[in-house]
Amino acid sequence: MRSTEAVPAPPSVLNRLDPVRAPVVVSVPAAPARRAWWTTPAALAAVVLVGVGLRAATLAGDRNLWIDEAMLALNLVDRDAAGLLKPLDWNQGAPVGFLLVVKGAISQLGTDEWALRLVPFLGSLLGLAGFAWVAPRLLPRPAALLGTALLALSPVMVSYAAECKQYATDAALTVGLWNLAKDRWPVAVAVALPGLLALLASGVHAYPFAGRLLLFLVPLLILGVARGAYAVAAALRPTQAFAAAALIGVLVAAPALEAWQTVKRPLREEQIEPVLAAVRADLRPGDRVYVYYGAVPAFLHYTRDNPFPADGLTLGTEARANRLEYRNQLAELKGNGRVWLVFSHRHMNEEKIITAYAEGLGRGGLVVEEHGAAAYRYDFATGP
Repeated sequence: MRSTEAVPAPPSVLNRLDPVRAPVVVSVPAAPARRAWWTTPAALAAVVLVGVGLRAATLAGDRNLWIDEAMLALNLVDRDAAGLLKPLDWNQGAPVGFLLVVKGAISQLGTDEWALRLVPFLGSLLGLAGFAWVAPRLLPRPAALLGTALLALSPVMVSYAAECKQYATDAALTVGLWNLAKDRWPVAVAVALPGLLALLASGVHAYPFAGRLLLFLVPLLILGVARGAYAVAAALRPTQAFAAAALIGVLVAAPALEAWQTVKRPLREEQIEPVLAAVRADLRPGDRVYVYYGAVPAFLHYTRDNPFPADGLTLGTEARANRLEYRNQLAELKGNGRVWLVFSHRHMNEEKIITAYAEGLGRGGLVVEEHGAAAYRYDFATGP
């Protein structure tokens, strides 16, 4: 009987018959990269809260209406809603919707300063929150945080947050627009177009291209500033990290310091109400009150419910082209025993000129002074 032995198959056959199983590879997910704090929503929210706090401090300050606010307030208080649709007195202008909303607010809340300023204040908060929402969608997150900080800390925007009025930028804008044009050219056009249109309107004398009337451009321009500063800092950071940090630090620290100073000492502070209270407390029958023309709107607003005697009141008129006219206005009061001169919103050195004329007509007496306002009492009956 023939015996048989099992002959092992060649390796190639074994491989085909019983293939070796591939090793199981277990993938372990890598730990997520830690997010830089300045790119987090919490950092953006913290910056917005700082801006809200600065604006709230401005609203809460015990500050009288200054001349522009007083002129608008006289229209808002004295007219009904239909009257606000007509041309305004005191050379004032404002969007009809704004006027009607403010009118509705003061109809319910009264005519105190905070009520007159409430709508602009809420509008400022909405604008800041809206900027914080839009900026990360238009800019890299660090640039968006920077832009939001610049808007939140802007001393001009903080100052006007509780007024009916609404900055300029620097060469970083041209860096910013260039980068926006490369990355998102429609945004660059949107940033530049309103300013160009305003400049065009100014060229045909339809809109003044100056001052607070251009504050609507500030949020748009800040987008360019933030994008430009971020581009410069990103270019510096690999080789000059300190210079990059210093650039951003200075860009933020300067407006932050100025905004804090603005809250402590407002840019437009004309505290005429306590001056008028002091005059009223010392007023005697037969006294005459001369109101400098710059003080007239605020004077009329703050004496609306408790007016001074009409027969003893003289409202001064503007005479910048011929300042001798101020002397003529005072001369009409000569011979009166006690004459009060009330000032606020002085133009250049006109207060000194008018009080010098007054000293030529009589002896000086009591002086009442507050920030941005003053009153002087003279005796015009006895001469100097």
